Parts: sequence; structure tokens; C-alpha cells
Amino acid sequence: MSKHSLAKVIAITMPENVNSKRLLQKAGFSQTGMVELYNCQNNLYQYLAP
Repeated sequence: MSKHSLAKVIAITMPENVNSKRLLQKAGFSQTGMVELYNCQNNLYQYLAP
């Protein structure tokens, strides 16, 4: 298996998608803001590598 050295991973979810929010938080992501996609505001999460 190859190893990648990613410094940051981002994820975007719809605000009403509580299950995805919970999953991302358990995985170590933190919400960093909002982003507009397809004329809708969405949650922006990021995970920073240690």
C-alpha cells in the first residue's frame, strides 16, 4: 500500500445532514466555515495532518 503525505483534507456537507457532520467530527475534522455550491450554503470541514 502506498503512503500519501496530504497536509489537509476538506469535506463539504449540507447543513441539515447531521449524520455526516457527526461522522466527520468523530474522524477528527473541524468545521471551518461555509461555502456556496449550486446556490446553497454548505458546511466546510477540514482535517489537518499532525
